[in-house]
Amino acid sequence: MKVLIVDDSEAPLKYLEKVISELGHEVIGVAHNGEEAVAAYRTQHPDAVFMDMIMPRMNGLEALQAIRATDPEARVVMTCSLKSCEMAFVSEDQGARYFLTKPFEEGCLRKILSKLSDEVKDAGTPAHGAHAASASASTPPVPPPPAWTPSANSTSAATFTTSSSGGRSGTSRSFSRSARLR
Repeated sequence: MKVLIVDDSEAPLKYLEKVISELGHEVIGVAHNGEEAVAAYRTQHPDAVFMDMIMPRMNGLEALQAIRATDPEARVVMTCSLKSCEMAFVSEDQGARYFLTKPFEEGCLRKILSKLSDEVKDAGTPAHGAHAASASASTPPVPPPPAWTPSANSTSAATFTTSSSGGRSGTSRSFSRSARLR
């Protein structure tokens, strides 16, 4: 699987690059802001993108919207630090496949990479650009992003609750350093 990594911080970028490569996937590009991400997506046609939410020039959400406007089937994993996880609601609404909090847990990262790899194999064709338009009629619907739950040994979880005035009556989600896929 070909992966584009987008982050303005070197440490998470290098970590993602290391783990993704170790798992046998190809990191075909690195971008440091949303503008670079959109340009790289259009020229490099990755199978998946790991993108930070908070970046200079164009943030991750704006870049996600621009990428999905070009390719509605784009496989984008949004990442963020714990303090900005309320943006998970918005990124999910905008079409992000998965949401991963920093610092990354290798187990969660491995599960997401495995699921993305399976999606790429099942699709049989890249989900981008002109390929997406021709394949969309035969491509099965995209499954919703997985639910996140805090692990039993979680010590720091932040719960964000939206009210009916925010469009989600009674919705709450927890994100923690020890979050895991259900």
